[in-house]
Amino acid sequence: MQIHFNDLLYALSLALDYVESELTGVKPFHAERVAYITVLLGRAYGLADSVLLSLAAAAVLHDNSLTECISLRWQPRSEQSLMNARPKDFPAALRSHCFIGEKNLQVFSFYPSIRNAVLYHHENADGSGPFHLHSADTPLLAQLIHMAHLLDEHFILNQATIEMPPINSWLRRHTDHFFTRDLAAAISSLFPTLSPEDLTDINIRQQLQKLLPHSIHEYPLTEIQNVAVLFAHIIDYKSHLTCTHSADIAQKAEQLGHYLKQDPETCTKFYLAGALHDIGKLTIARTILEKPDRLTKKEYTIVKRHALASWQILKPITELPDVVEWAAFHHEKLNGTGYPFGKNAAQLSVNARLLCCIDIYQALIEARPYKKVMPHNQVIRMMRAMVRNGEIDGPLTEAINKCFLHQ
Repeated sequence: MQIHFNDLLYALSLALDYVESELTGVKPFHAERVAYITVLLGRAYGLADSVLLSLAAAAVLHDNSLTECISLRWQPRSEQSLMNARPKDFPAALRSHCFIGEKNLQVFSFYPSIRNAVLYHHENADGSGPFHLHSADTPLLAQLIHMAHLLDEHFILNQATIEMPPINSWLRRHTDHFFTRDLAAAISSLFPTLSPEDLTDINIRQQLQKLLPHSIHEYPLTEIQNVAVLFAHIIDYKSHLTCTHSADIAQKAEQLGHYLKQDPETCTKFYLAGALHDIGKLTIARTILEKPDRLTKKEYTIVKRHALASWQILKPITELPDVVEWAAFHHEKLNGTGYPFGKNAAQLSVNARLLCCIDIYQALIEARPYKKVMPHNQVIRMMRAMVRNGEIDGPLTEAINKCFLHQ
């Protein structure tokens, strides 16, 4: 399958920013600003474009384990408190955060070139980080991400002006503690040449894309599927009530595609769309997603916004418009009563209808605090009623019945 991997990762990083904002108050587009500054630093250190492309991927995903950490009931400290902490004060959970984030990146073919960049991205130059590594033992790529991360945490970079005196004062204060003199000097020389507009929310992704070669490559379907599994797990960890929902949707969408004799690439796209369909739920407050009872009308209205959020997050992935459509339209109905766009039968492709039907089937067979698992036959009866009501596709409902009858 031909894609530009980094565009896919930038979409995921924006969704992760919503999670981090809920958790620590981080600013929107944090991950992409970290990637942008990291790549500029990498250039200053003479890194090749091929390494920079992989480094950008590591940087935008440096906090990819956040939803998993939330699921483990970890509430991380603010960056400021970490900056003032002594080595013995670092919680074991911060090391787990780094371990999990590093492990998740191993599904990418370019992983060898960024090995340990995420694992050690919280290490300080004087050894006061979570693993107590000094700068001489910390990989350069990890140090670059760490510096960019600290800058975006400590300063408001997504505005029209950047005030250098506070940054220079902060650099002097923390040189040889959080970062090396060389790295502080690199930042000092870099910032005066930056256009403040480049770091604003509206421009940062475009500037990041300009900074790196935008080349589309052919990737094996197995690698695409491995990445989809990672995305599904990151999304599903947002709430323990739906902890395997996206992964199960992805698996069933692919299985139904094979049952309908679709080609292997289309089936992999079904898997990817299923994995990504609920990415917008990362923008919804955990208190609503985790409510152990039926939602109020107001809460349900808030949850429904996730479909539009999924579309907004995914639409920049221009090489996969069909995947974006199938994922974003999974709550649309043939009679126009769905959301977020109120599409009708004439506007919904068969493959978009497929993901909608799979989502309904999976939601009904899953347990919730307010409902028990429904058996297959009961679910099919309910879906057939929806067919008669003009909501979902009849032939696809019958295909689901036959495909999953004995599972």
